[in-house]
Amino acid sequence: MDKRCIYYETCPILTGKAGVDEATLNNYKKIYCEAGRDMWGLCRRFQVREIVGRCPVEVLPDAPEDALEIIEKYDL
Repeated sequence: MDKRCIYYETCPILTGKAGVDEATLNNYKKIYCEAGRDMWGLCRRFQVREIVGRCPVEVLPDAPEDALEIIEKYDL
């Protein structure tokens, strides 16, 4: 089973489009992106993308809002 998130190659966090510093990026990779399905399932970006098919660049994996709050906030 693949440990990397299915959105690993296209995620703005990982491709540098979100402007996350290197230490934070490495932390996100370790906690969410490369830790298997159970962990990427906790990523807010993953959750929102699974529901509506996209996620705003500025939403971080550990956003305090839940996926539905993010969807409402950004009118997705």
